[in-house]
Amino acid sequence: MSTRTIIEINHDELNRLLENQGDFVALLKALRGSEITGRLNNGERPYFGSGLYVLAQRHHREPQ
Repeated sequence: MSTRTIIEINHDELNRLLENQGDFVALLKALRGSEITGRLNNGERPYFGSGLYVLAQRHHREPQ
């Protein structure tokens, strides 16, 4: 079973994201833990700077 994550990238802030790629790296590192899932369960919409939001995270089973 794997986890699928839906990420929103605000295109108005895309140039800032390209200049500060550390925000994207921070988001990827955060996906390794369960903090994002807990925040989503509490109704939050985690923001990682440069227009990056996590909208949803779900377990997904690949078709066999």
